[in-house]
Amino acid sequence: MIRSVAGLLFANAAFFAAGAGLVRLAGWRLRSHPGLAYMTGVAVVGVLGTLLLMAGLALHGWQVLLLCALLAALGLVRRERPADAAVTTDRRLALPFGGLLGGYLVVLFVQCVFQALNSWDAWAKWTMKARAIVLLGGLDTSVFANHAYQPLVLDYPMLIPALEAVDFRFMGRLDNLVIHVQFWFLLVGFLVAAYELLRDRVPQTLLWPALLVVGTAPALADNLTSAYGDAPVAFFFGLAAIAGWRWLAAGERHVLWFLGLMGGAAVATKPEGSPFMLGLFLVLVVFTLVRRRTLVPLIAPAVWCLISIVPWRIWISDHGIRASTPIGKGLTPSYLVDRFDRVWPSIRTIVEKSFAGDWLAILPLALAVGLVVLAWRRSWSAPLFAGGILAVVFLSLLWAYWVQRPGLHYLLSTSGSRTVTTLVVVGGVFLPVVGAELLRKSRSVD
Repeated sequence: MIRSVAGLLFANAAFFAAGAGLVRLAGWRLRSHPGLAYMTGVAVVGVLGTLLLMAGLALHGWQVLLLCALLAALGLVRRERPADAAVTTDRRLALPFGGLLGGYLVVLFVQCVFQALNSWDAWAKWTMKARAIVLLGGLDTSVFANHAYQPLVLDYPMLIPALEAVDFRFMGRLDNLVIHVQFWFLLVGFLVAAYELLRDRVPQTLLWPALLVVGTAPALADNLTSAYGDAPVAFFFGLAAIAGWRWLAAGERHVLWFLGLMGGAAVATKPEGSPFMLGLFLVLVVFTLVRRRTLVPLIAPAVWCLISIVPWRIWISDHGIRASTPIGKGLTPSYLVDRFDRVWPSIRTIVEKSFAGDWLAILPLALAVGLVVLAWRRSWSAPLFAGGILAVVFLSLLWAYWVQRPGLHYLLSTSGSRTVTTLVVVGGVFLPVVGAELLRKSRSVD
């Protein structure tokens, strides 16, 4: 087990090195943005790993190291920019909240190390694909294009299996216990990156409690230890949404590259990532036009998102793999009308699961704060942007349940509690953003 943990740590160190080069290339200071560096590395290696698999490579250790070294070397192209005005961390908040969060994460790490791979979708779908990549030397069509394996959702994007395959390579074995630690790293990277993106934009009196509640939600821990793709897509999309809001609020163009990379990872993780990102870009377009800004900066991140998923869609189409979500039919009015009886049960389940007690009332609180800010009419930008993103996620989930082929009762009973992860996580990370507007209104009244 020690060897497996060491191998997985080495793999994630390689991801960090790759992201560090890209962070420096984009103009961020690495010392103050290690979370962005790690999440960037995971996102880019995951997307490029999928492309390499389609090109016939097997993601051997030397191939991954070469890729990470090339990405890390990009950091030498550009000199690190001078430090901006430092945003000091309030130790009076960091010590208690950070201590509680850190202690919880240590316990969760131990659980992940010894967690058995006993969740069906992970064993038979997600991690099964990673094992097949390692054992069969890549995307062997006897598995990945075999209709006998169609129930294993072969059309799902391959970012998570690619990352797990890399972990297995560096472990030197197919360790089904320690592989859960990869998802722990994603949680830590997400929390650190979210802090780095928000620390100079919102009061730390709101930011630390929000990260603590999101990071320690029992439902999120259940998703992580199940080794499903729902938590990773929530992390990637949540960071993309924060980056989009930061660009609108501060006009920082260099943050858009991070939006694009996180968006690319989201669409390359689960099918839901594609409508999530499409909706995010639509919201950004609307806000950009309202503010009379140019849309040109959004082109590059949108193109990267297409690069992250279109080749995979072409690959599965060429190999005759049927999509689990019939996108063409899902846009046909007659098909939607025939299945309209699925709408209300889906809405009810999404609301019930996202408001469940094991999510610690994150979403109800975020919605309540947003409504209060709008009612006071102090600021519409932050609550409307957050509300727009939440609406995008909600409608995307509703559409997926509406059009998918399997029986609705089966879908809702087996996936309802985890597909709402993105909805709640996004609500949680935007809680301090919207709450900051409420504090400014209160101070103006005083």
